[in-house]
Amino acid sequence: MSHNEVISIAEFKKLNKEGRVGKAAKGDFISPVIYASNGTLITITNTKPLSVNEAWKGQRFKTDAYKEYEKTLLLFLPQIKLPAPPYKIFFTFGFSNMASDWDNPVKPLQDILQKKYNFNDKDIFEATVKKKIVKKGDEFMQFEIISFATMSEIKTMHECGLGVKELHNIFPSVPCSTISGLINKKFRNRKGT
Repeated sequence: MSHNEVISIAEFKKLNKEGRVGKAAKGDFISPVIYASNGTLITITNTKPLSVNEAWKGQRFKTDAYKEYEKTLLLFLPQIKLPAPPYKIFFTFGFSNMASDWDNPVKPLQDILQKKYNFNDKDIFEATVKKKIVKKGDEFMQFEIISFATMSEIKTMHECGLGVKELHNIFPSVPCSTISGLINKKFRNRKGT
């Protein structure tokens, strides 16, 4: 098999299952194939996404700061009832430092939420993460977990003529702002922006 040979998805899945994708040491290495569409969406095939667990050698140990962070959040986070999986999760992080990476706090917080609310993060099918810059001392974290199925139901019902307030009455656990965002995103996507 040549490095640039295009293969079917079925063939790719078979090779990936055999561990022959992205592993030069096993021979038959398949190089990534990158497709660009509309200038911003990039698709990389023939490459399995690398997990955090695969990115580091050896064991990682929780720092004292993380242990205290986890203990505090587990103690003070309110009890909430989650909808049935699969999930969509929204994170907003308020940083006072512009150099803070938007994704650094996601996994630690997500692991704590998983522990507190007894769900498996493998059931998260979509996430939205926002980074906001705030004054020093005003740092914050915000999250919301909704049913992934609910999102498509909201979009479908809106297309049938229901407005934000009517949809919020049907789905009271979903804030009006989230419903508005879903509806506006749907219209932006339809217009191609």
